[in-house]
Amino acid sequence: MNNEWDTIVVGGGASGLGTALESASRGYRTLLIERGDFASYTSSKSTKLIHGGVRYLKQGNLRLVREALLERSFLLEKIPEIVKERSIILPTSSFIEKNYYKLGIFTYDQLAGSNNIRRSKWLSKEQLIKSVPYLKRTFNGGILFYDAQFDDSRLAIQLARSIYDYSGTAVNYTEVIRIDSKRKQIACIDHKKGNEITLKYKHLINATGPFLDRLCNLENSKNTKKTIRFSRGSHLLINSNRFKQKDGLILPRTKDGRVLFILPWKGIILAGTTDVEMKHLGSEPKVSNEEVEFILSGIRSIYDVNIEQKDIISTFSGIRPLSNQNSTKNTSKISREHRMFFSESGMLSISGGKWTTFRKIGEDTINFLEKLNHLKPTISLGHEIQINNHLKLWHQAEALYCKEPINQELIIRGRNLARSLKKEEYAFNAEDILQRRTRVGLLAPKTAKKWKPILDQALDIL
Repeated sequence: MNNEWDTIVVGGGASGLGTALESASRGYRTLLIERGDFASYTSSKSTKLIHGGVRYLKQGNLRLVREALLERSFLLEKIPEIVKERSIILPTSSFIEKNYYKLGIFTYDQLAGSNNIRRSKWLSKEQLIKSVPYLKRTFNGGILFYDAQFDDSRLAIQLARSIYDYSGTAVNYTEVIRIDSKRKQIACIDHKKGNEITLKYKHLINATGPFLDRLCNLENSKNTKKTIRFSRGSHLLINSNRFKQKDGLILPRTKDGRVLFILPWKGIILAGTTDVEMKHLGSEPKVSNEEVEFILSGIRSIYDVNIEQKDIISTFSGIRPLSNQNSTKNTSKISREHRMFFSESGMLSISGGKWTTFRKIGEDTINFLEKLNHLKPTISLGHEIQINNHLKLWHQAEALYCKEPINQELIIRGRNLARSLKKEEYAFNAEDILQRRTRVGLLAPKTAKKWKPILDQALDIL
């Protein structure tokens, strides 16, 4: 790896990957570094939707919705193997609700314009029951509309590979431990090799999401300002035998003001999310018993099916980094728009944002970088940017590691696949493979537990 770079992006989540790809595609010598695995903390723990954000309509943020809908169209076209159409039903209980939500979804369609997936339509009570058989009969109908669904960790790996396609470099398990702004260099620990390295840069970008303030403090030890608030969002993965539906469902009102999604995903049901403000960051956010019960109670309120904890296959929780500029106590009402700001020493930081707009975040960030540094503007490829779509290895690995029983033939194949994932997809340990290169850890956690020592041994971790 080179020691001198035009742009160093710190943070391997959605914003960092999008920004590094934009930088590399414009011809800058670009390096992205991530202290853990790509998308391991927040960006692999989303609701798995590429969407405009129906609930942002209520906030009146039409510009954000329009921007996200354009990006949705771009991703559906560029990587249809990862980002796929998802039909969603919003059930209504009264005449007033029906017309209120019809207006909102109609606006959603109009904002998408020619990039709309399909036009939404009203479902009668009979059509609603046919589509969602176990739904309670208290609903008078529903609105069927369309968004997109994806595998967030898979997209992260494809973006990392795309950075290489544009002659950039992306490395994981590399942690920044010191920043020397005067010399324009950073010191890092390479956790794979256990050695310290020094890297020089012209431009340093902080895309560390929830850890944004920590990196700012490394640059300036006197900095005590908190620019980020934390919100935990949790999800449940539930046995699909309990739900017989092909469409997703959205409950637009929950006790904490969020919407609740109940979505078919990879042969199971994904339900979430919650919005719990957190004062401090932990090593790995955990789903609380209260959050489990909150999501289950939301499901029970609309289904004639008694979903219990035994029906839960697995859970996951992620931390949303939210702007601290908003004084509201309800984190669900804080905008997910991205913002950029420079420190006195010249580091550019990105706060906010979401997966759907990762490409736009990158474009805006590099534009902002060039403008504030008085650089000659470079041309963004925009929606012409190419995302790596070599997915054969992914499909093989996810199919193999879900199989039971694990016999000697599977072990041999699994070890060989693990070595290929290490070489081609930057996997370092079994956790990377089972949780992010595949989703076996979520889809079949008991099987994943059996594979873990086998794969760690194959990767020389044990």
